[in-house]
Amino acid sequence: MSMNKTTRWACGIVAALFLAFAGFWFAGYRVVETASLPMGIWKLSPIPETGLQRGQVVHFCPPAEGVFLEAQNRGYLRDGWCPGNIEPLFKPVVALPGDAVTRTPWGLLVNGEVIEHSVALERDGHGDIMPVPLDASVSVVPEGRAWVVSGYSPYSFDSRYFGSIELGWVRDVAEPVWVKGTWP
Repeated sequence: MSMNKTTRWACGIVAALFLAFAGFWFAGYRVVETASLPMGIWKLSPIPETGLQRGQVVHFCPPAEGVFLEAQNRGYLRDGWCPGNIEPLFKPVVALPGDAVTRTPWGLLVNGEVIEHSVALERDGHGDIMPVPLDASVSVVPEGRAWVVSGYSPYSFDSRYFGSIELGWVRDVAEPVWVKGTWP
């Protein structure tokens, strides 16, 4: 093969891979590689008309302020396409408006039940003090907000550090298509 044919062949492969990736992206598939969920391929879907339910995984854009900017500076969050150049997050919903949330030494309690792996760490892997949210001891989740906490990993950056999120931040719900390991 001449260099010209080889170059065209390589460009064709790159173009095909790009088109496949773009189709994958626009169809709502995402590769998730966070400590909050099993690594793998997840499918985004619109929020159901019935609203969010406990246990659903949400895909949301945090605001580019406060604890989220600090998390980005510390390397917990990467750069991404959300406003403020922060990556979108994938987190399981554990509490919705009206639910009781209590912080205890053995983890978060939601309506009296312990969320597995939800003990807040005092320091991160670099020895920096972890944030404690203002609504950490709130007993009832207010309207328009939710707590998102990974029961999958004790190292997830989630509501145990930033408190409840606004439901308006949620873009989609996510379901596993193929993941490494198990997911309920």
